Parts: sequence; C-alpha cells; structure tokens
Amino acid sequence: MLLPLSNGLYLSLLMLLLVLRPPPVGSASGVSPKLAALVGFSLTGLLVLLPPARMSLPVSLLSLVLTLGGTAASIYIAAVLGRCFSIFPQARGLVTRGPYRFVRHPLYLAEFFTVFGIALQFALPWSLFVALAAMAAQFPRMHYEEQILSAIYPPYRAYKLRTARLIPGIY
Repeated sequence: MLLPLSNGLYLSLLMLLLVLRPPPVGSASGVSPKLAALVGFSLTGLLVLLPPARMSLPVSLLSLVLTLGGTAASIYIAAVLGRCFSIFPQARGLVTRGPYRFVRHPLYLAEFFTVFGIALQFALPWSLFVALAAMAAQFPRMHYEEQILSAIYPPYRAYKLRTARLIPGIY
C-alpha cells in the first residue's frame, strides 16, 4: 500500500511541476540530449515486463527500504527543485540549496536507489541489467544538463568545482 501511494505522490508532484514550470532559459541542442533524457527517464518501465521474483524476507525488506527511501528522497528533492524541474536538459533556474549543496544531481542519486529496489522485485539477472542500463543512461543526461547550466548560469562553473556530481568526496 505504501509503495503505490508514494509512487503516485511522486508522479503527481512531477506532473504538477511540469505544468507550473516557466519556459526554459536555454536548452541543449541536438537529438542526443533528448534521446539520453528519454532513455534515462523511461527505461525503468521495462522492469514491469519481467516476471516477478520470488524474494526472501530480507530481500523483500531491502527492496521495500530502497524503493520507499528513494521515492521519499525523490519527492523531497523534486520539491526543492520546484519549478526548475525538467525532463530534457534545459535551464529553468539554478538550484544550489537543500540536497544540491552536497551533490549536483541528488534526484538521479535518489532514483538510483529506487530503481535498484524495484529491480530486486523482478527476475534476476535481467532486472539488474535493465536497472544498470537505466542508471548508465543518466550519465550522458547529467553531462548535457551541466553543459547547458554552465552556458546559461556563470556561477554554475564555480558550483561544479566545489560540489560532487553524485557522491561527495568520490564522484
């Protein structure tokens, strides 16, 4: 009951942000940034096409914790991002507060936890392959987002130098 409710809340928040957001100040040009965004955003949907896994209680609990924790973090991060949210690499504003003080892409990081938690619920190793492919697709997306933010907002360059991409002190 908690998972559908939290997922529904997250998707509702994203839809609201998509409707309320201002027009972009700048967008990454070309097909590659859009393709990276679409693949990264939608690839995890393939997981539901796989047969469900038979999970032990510890794996089931791990899946629940990762999925609920990642979704709750995503809701918080999307709320902090607010009207600057976009699916395609676009500049709608520069957010460096909240979790963005620690990493440049906290929403992707939270989604990685969620995707891994969901992948545990489906037939392994295929679900892990889909999850890893979805996660890998986010790296070019991050690159394109950083390019457009650097071009539109000069303070972003200094922010990039002092803030980790995903894991403080590591990457």
